[in-house]
Amino acid sequence: MIKIIKAIKKYFEWFGNSVLNIFPGMLLILTIIAVFNRYFLDYPMSWYEEISLWITMAIVFWGIIHASKNNKHFRINLLMKSLKEREQKYLEVIILLILLLISLLGIYFGIKIVVMTSSKTVVFRIPQKIIILSTMVMGFIGISLEYLYQVITKIKELKQYQNDNYRINIDK
Repeated sequence: MIKIIKAIKKYFEWFGNSVLNIFPGMLLILTIIAVFNRYFLDYPMSWYEEISLWITMAIVFWGIIHASKNNKHFRINLLMKSLKEREQKYLEVIILLILLLISLLGIYFGIKIVVMTSSKTVVFRIPQKIIILSTMVMGFIGISLEYLYQVITKIKELKQYQNDNYRINIDK
């Protein structure tokens, strides 16, 4: 099972890195073109808002995946420093399980929104379902995969840590 998760995670990493490398530049170029057209050519681009919203949503959700993968998200370690090493490892697993639960709820409610939504974008007439699925739901799926992988690896590390400590105690 870990190999399957690792393979899917690898695809999400590749796609996420592509999104995070290409989309900010696209958003910058589109913004420059939109400002130039609006203020210098007196030609506002009505489609710009739809595309920039989708690109921004994609950057946010794929950025969250990237932050969770590298443990770069905001955290406060007041409690961790006061615990012993073994207790810290248990707390890390509990925190990851809570984060996994929250991301799974994000998938659930994202799908619920998709099912309830029937509107389309104004200019391109793209169903909002596609935008929500391609950004929010896929983002939460990637986050959930990342946290699931981290939970599994932390539990393996915890078992290894317990085995090592058990051997040390027997040797004494």
